[in-house]
Amino acid sequence: MKTRVRTFCVAAAVAAMALGACAAPAPRADDETEKVFFFLPNTTTTRFVERDEPLFTDFLELFAPEATVTVRNAEGDPARQQSQVESAIAEGASVLVVISADARFSGGALTAAAEADVPVVLYDHDAVGGPADVQVIFDPLEVGRRQGSRAADLIAAMPGDGVKIARVEGNLGEYGTRQFRLGQDEYLQPLADSGKIRVVCETAIDDWDPAEGQAFAEECLTRENNDIALFVTMNDDLGGGIVAALAGRGLDGRIPVTGGRTPISLRCN
Repeated sequence: MKTRVRTFCVAAAVAAMALGACAAPAPRADDETEKVFFFLPNTTTTRFVERDEPLFTDFLELFAPEATVTVRNAEGDPARQQSQVESAIAEGASVLVVISADARFSGGALTAAAEADVPVVLYDHDAVGGPADVQVIFDPLEVGRRQGSRAADLIAAMPGDGVKIARVEGNLGEYGTRQFRLGQDEYLQPLADSGKIRVVCETAIDDWDPAEGQAFAEECLTRENNDIALFVTMNDDLGGGIVAALAGRGLDGRIPVTGGRTPISLRCN
């Protein structure tokens, strides 16, 4: 939780700073309120609505009490998010804080903001195909390393070779997913090369949807007759879906599930 609060201090402070950084701000009446729009990517990853939204709003109030925050959710649809961004620009947005619905299809939204001279703060997810002013992001490579290290520790305590594991990734279009994988593989690939582990089930889940993660885990367990030693995933929501699948078979607490996130970094353009 300390990391999450620190992340929002940075994101909110950057957004507040950006309020004064418009390249060519439109004339405003003295009593006109600065407008910050916060774009969430989906509701399948529950933290965005349950934690990110209220924390960001609270911290921005500390750093820029004169500003208002409008929150919009793309529900996993990048086209909808672009439309929301364009609407916010038309409504006189001062700053856009964007968690991209899908990094691969975010260029239109970024370009629209650039053409309107509205600063963009990317938060958590990356975005490609257009410019942004600042990116506040966790360190996914280091997180992947920690996930892989923990998985390797658990595997080391398991007897024999050919230990069966399952791997569950998130959105393939995200920088974070690729970096998670690279970090995990620093520990898991040597185990696969030596024959200590076998990856018998593997998938990528759109929008990090825990229900899809649960369905995949159930199918994997059925196919392997519950003979899975470890599930390796990439975030808490996917981990929760897998735990739900295990609980439905009375296997929770018997098959470990790894996943989760930590540190942040700041990138400025």
